[in-house]
Amino acid sequence: MALTLQFWGPILAGAAGAAGTYGLARLGIKALPDRRGWRQVRPSAMHWFGLVGAGCLVCLMVYVGLFIGSARPDAEFQMRMLWLLVGGFSLSAAVCLWQMRAINAANVSWRGPQIAFAGPDGARQLRNMAQVAGMHRPWFGSVRIAFEDGAEIRLDPHATGVPELWNRIVEANDG
Repeated sequence: MALTLQFWGPILAGAAGAAGTYGLARLGIKALPDRRGWRQVRPSAMHWFGLVGAGCLVCLMVYVGLFIGSARPDAEFQMRMLWLLVGGFSLSAAVCLWQMRAINAANVSWRGPQIAFAGPDGARQLRNMAQVAGMHRPWFGSVRIAFEDGAEIRLDPHATGVPELWNRIVEANDG
């Protein structure tokens, strides 16, 4: 049994989609500045897996739709559903990218009792964790950290560093 393009084509399309999605995401998401000694909130592996995995599946399904198709009697319905899946996975990749960009735009970092974040105008703001007036984590949605002066940080609860930041704020306000 010889391995032909029918075997390798979809695999290579998926791999190219994954690599292309990762490369484009790295171009679209600017790297956060490296601040020595500061812990940072960043997109998690779950975000990256969702984005790259969706890109991989979209390219795989587009390849199947364009070059393989279906020979079954209900082929027209199958192809319609395939293109709906392509649209759905493309939308999910866009949502992952949007969440990752929002995490980076917040630019949240902390060191000791200090927390730094990007304000509404994008300027870096520095606060003491003792100034936190309240924290709220709903079942769905963003973690909200509110300060006494009205400033607020909204973070994806699944971002890398958010649980550690939450615990650090609780420790700083308990002691």
